[in-house]
Amino acid sequence: MSANLWISSHCNKWLYSAKELENIQKKDQNLSKEEMDHFYFYFNELISVVGKEINTRQKVISTAKIFFRRFYVRNTPTSYDPWIVAPTCLYLSCKTEEMRIKARILRNAVFAFACDWPYTCKDLFNCEKYLIKSLDFSLIVFHPYRPLLHYSKEINFPTEHIEIATAVANDCYHTDLYLQFPPYLIAIACLYITCVKNRIDPLKWIADLSVSIDEVAFITSKILKFYKKSEEFSKTNQIIDKILEKLSK
Repeated sequence: MSANLWISSHCNKWLYSAKELENIQKKDQNLSKEEMDHFYFYFNELISVVGKEINTRQKVISTAKIFFRRFYVRNTPTSYDPWIVAPTCLYLSCKTEEMRIKARILRNAVFAFACDWPYTCKDLFNCEKYLIKSLDFSLIVFHPYRPLLHYSKEINFPTEHIEIATAVANDCYHTDLYLQFPPYLIAIACLYITCVKNRIDPLKWIADLSVSIDEVAFITSKILKFYKKSEEFSKTNQIIDKILEKLSK
């Protein structure tokens, strides 16, 4: 695995401008932008619940969520059933993050989320092949956790503040920020939000970094926008059937 973000496939293949993402999202006209947000939120939750059911690490869950987003950059939800794609992303993530798990155990964990899940282990294996191909065999994923800890040490963040910033970083996987910006910028935005929440002036240490303040501000605003919509996402379970029904037409 490449240890350098700048020469990795993560940076050179899987980061898009806002305009590029907008054009990609227009590929599937069956769903509105709001419906797609609910779509991603629901299947991110599936990945989280199943991941916890099999006692995997947060990094494995986060990688699976990135795989899921990347897959639907290249494919549409109308063409490939997210009910098999999401568990397959988790299955592949377990391998790439060196936590192998038997397909049978994963299948049983999915049943805990959806007792009528119609797929088999063979379906997982077949979907895994196509998933890897859709990802261009580029399975490298960088996360904000390491830079977040690095910057936290520089500003002497207490443990409880680091935990808040990490929780914010985890929530960012519900957005498309990881398809737009390198993880270290997202880490800085998460720390900025934590500073403001705890009445700590973040501007001095951010000014000392060689980063775009405008980009950090944009990321911050997008995270806050997600939190403002949290009440809407509480209704996702109530409307997901209608969304999936639209995809099947």
